[in-house]
Amino acid sequence: MGDTHDRRTRHATDPLEAAIVTLLGAGPRQADQLAHDAGYSLAATRLRLERLLERGCVHRAKVNLGQPRWQYLWHAGPAPEAVSPQAAEADTGDDLLAPVQTTVRSYPRVGRRDPLVAALFGAADKR
Repeated sequence: MGDTHDRRTRHATDPLEAAIVTLLGAGPRQADQLAHDAGYSLAATRLRLERLLERGCVHRAKVNLGQPRWQYLWHAGPAPEAVSPQAAEADTGDDLLAPVQTTVRSYPRVGRRDPLVAALFGAADKR
């Protein structure tokens, strides 16, 4: 089972990683823009961005683009050495996490039925 990148030279041999490095060479982008431009899913793109970040091939910067949440712009190359302590604390990695949808497992019992359901199946049981 072979490695998808050469750890000694930090060059990507994975097609998506190579596409990401090429796209970021043209300018900084958000993860969803990279996914769209590369033609891959956002989840696959974020996974490769994390791998490239660990190897120092890319870095991200937290910016405010006028939306309620901060966004991350990805840049080619390693991060600058001088990182402010505030930026380091604020960089939580939220953009790498997949969104989670909560579900309700139980519902409160209601002692009545919809009129159409009651007409077809009868009134709700009084337990």
